[in-house]
Amino acid sequence: MKKIIALVMGAFIAMNAVFADVAKDIAKAGDAEWDKMVSSYKASGEWKDVVSASVVVDDFRGYYKKIMPFPAIDFSDFVTDKYGKKYYWCGEKSNWNIFVIKYNDGIQDYLYKLNNALGNYKGSYEVLGRITDAYSWWGDVVEMEVVAVRVKGRATIKIENNKPVLVGEKLLDAAMGKQASSWTKGIPENATKVPANLNAEDVAKWFLYYGSVKKDQAVWKQLCSSEEDAVKADGTLLAKGESWWRNLSKTDREYYFVRSDESRGSANEKFFMYQIRVNGADAGVAKPMCVIKEKSGSWKVKSF
Repeated sequence: MKKIIALVMGAFIAMNAVFADVAKDIAKAGDAEWDKMVSSYKASGEWKDVVSASVVVDDFRGYYKKIMPFPAIDFSDFVTDKYGKKYYWCGEKSNWNIFVIKYNDGIQDYLYKLNNALGNYKGSYEVLGRITDAYSWWGDVVEMEVVAVRVKGRATIKIENNKPVLVGEKLLDAAMGKQASSWTKGIPENATKVPANLNAEDVAKWFLYYGSVKKDQAVWKQLCSSEEDAVKADGTLLAKGESWWRNLSKTDREYYFVRSDESRGSANEKFFMYQIRVNGADAGVAKPMCVIKEKSGSWKVKSF
């Protein structure tokens, strides 16, 4: 059993190192592309430094279609036009002396995907925008469209043919593909009983493996929490556990372990990320699962 645990821990260490390297490579590629774009716009005369909205309104001909850094952005706040379209804004909202930018939801989807798969994608956003309109209303309003978004040192996403493209996306896809094909290393294929001394990470992986890969309910349900009403003390599945099993046991669906999430949890509660595959292709973004230490001292899956 010590050998099994050593193999699993070795696999975790290797996995974390691989994802760390991928995150660095994606960040490096993104920062290089961002700098290249800025240099290109400046060389071509398309670049404009940040000015107040009133300056753009007064000299719209000189700013139309030019590229300018969006002065600042808070993705938690927005204004809505009469058609219901949402725009992120920057400036003096009280008197409508502002810049507005219609945000592409696909960009946020990419950042969400990166954060769940690799972690640590929070930070200050930088946006390059193309000025498309400017007008005086109760104040001066400048409308821009997104050209690119960057979380410096993390990722860059640019718009190509009206669609967001992650710089370095192939690196992420390759890393996820490698993880999907190797994450079971170190887990015994035909266990009949769950060892009492499995740590939280082991429990998360065994849960996914014996549920999704082996579809062995007898072993799998030993990993479910009775304290959180997934199973009864005698191992009988309750509603929560039955729901988990229905999803895990679907024949067209696989689940694989992605990483531990060190940004949350506590000594007795650990979080991990897993990815769903449908018919062999990743579906959506990585999702969280939670493993807790029960009163018995054993780790069990609380939520999934």
